[in-house]
Amino acid sequence: MHLPAVGTHVWRQCNTLAVARNYAEEDMRIWLPRIDKRYKFSGVTGPSFTLYEYGLACIYKLTGFSHTAHRWWSLFISFFSISGLFLLVRSFFSETRIALFSAAFLIAIPEFYYHSINAVPDLLALSFMLWGWLFFRFWIAKAELFNWLFASILLTLAGMVKLQFLIAGVPLGIELVKKGVFQNRRWLWSSILTALLTTAACAGWYAWARYLTFKDWLNEFVHDVRIPDSVSTFFRQWFQNAWSDVPETWVGYVMLPLLLLGLIILFRTKRSRIYAIGTFAGAFVIYFLLQSQFLKHGYYILFMAPFIVLTAAVGANRVIPQGKNYLFAFLFIGALTWSWIRMHRNWEPTGWRVPRGFTNAEFIQQAEKTTDTARRYVVGPDETGCVYFYYLHAKGFPWYQEKDSKAEMARWTEWGANGIITDRPELLQEYSDIWEWMEEKQVGSFHWYKLRPKKP
Repeated sequence: MHLPAVGTHVWRQCNTLAVARNYAEEDMRIWLPRIDKRYKFSGVTGPSFTLYEYGLACIYKLTGFSHTAHRWWSLFISFFSISGLFLLVRSFFSETRIALFSAAFLIAIPEFYYHSINAVPDLLALSFMLWGWLFFRFWIAKAELFNWLFASILLTLAGMVKLQFLIAGVPLGIELVKKGVFQNRRWLWSSILTALLTTAACAGWYAWARYLTFKDWLNEFVHDVRIPDSVSTFFRQWFQNAWSDVPETWVGYVMLPLLLLGLIILFRTKRSRIYAIGTFAGAFVIYFLLQSQFLKHGYYILFMAPFIVLTAAVGANRVIPQGKNYLFAFLFIGALTWSWIRMHRNWEPTGWRVPRGFTNAEFIQQAEKTTDTARRYVVGPDETGCVYFYYLHAKGFPWYQEKDSKAEMARWTEWGANGIITDRPELLQEYSDIWEWMEEKQVGSFHWYKLRPKKP
């Protein structure tokens, strides 16, 4: 909890945190999110709906900026996800212990265990999905306007934050059909209205996001569907996920046998079979459309986490006799232990593109005081194009590789670059024929330079 953003997917975390800080420091209009890698522009670009970032920006406004505030914000959201899952599963089953098993297993899924305190907007989408689904079931049971309206808003926000969390619509739709939605006009028209509201809001935001992205060509966030280019590519990547990611991080070795048993039970039970088939078919479609993302971004699996843990809980409920819940405690501790073994190194300060100095509070404080946010710096070399920007509190132009092209670097000064921040000052000699620079300050291994084009 005391660490700033580090570890796997730190580039995504730093972009998220930069958007939050830029809201707090520059402009709190939620429809104009800004990143640090902004070249000569304002930095406005189009990520998914930035409600996670905006909430964090409000915290910054109230308490001041902190490099660890996001961990408490994410943990708070994670508790809502855990409690929402418990109540949702409890609404399906008469046995409370299946709900307890599900909530406990969610904590122990390695990807959730790791990202539950990271700057990952998927956490907020997960919470919205679970609570929206719960209140929709409340509305089905009791026709109250508040339940329908609250559920519709939450499900819409879940899809706006991350589209894949609209998967809750699959089991909800199946439940409505089984309960006779076409014979109940209230259910039918209210459900259609919810679907239209959700579709319109999600489509509207993502259309706006694409417009912002390409207005200044700040293409930092992916909005494209990247389906596999061939059948062989799909199966090769699928086997990689199934062989490595499923047992190690998406489920965990301890839960995997329970998940398989739960699947057998659900598919063999007539009452639950259609839900299992529909949900996993929907998940497969999402996986097919976003497969390239699943290879590199473990947090993408969070939309499936409730279904994974519920299935494992059904398996655990079958093998653990009534009155011997202490056996589940051993399973839970084992699953949690595996999560720690597999994931704890992901939080290590070094590596993962984060120099050690960035985890030193004194260095960060001095660096942020040295950087002038009104200037435009060339920052790097940093292959992420965001980590150095975020930690150094800089705005400007990315220096990705050790020997980025001179033509590109010359363009940066033409576009207004007037400073350099680098921890590799010896590389500047590569650009001595296009740049002139003068050192202003050094903090740790990083150097700040005044920059101008070389005179003819």
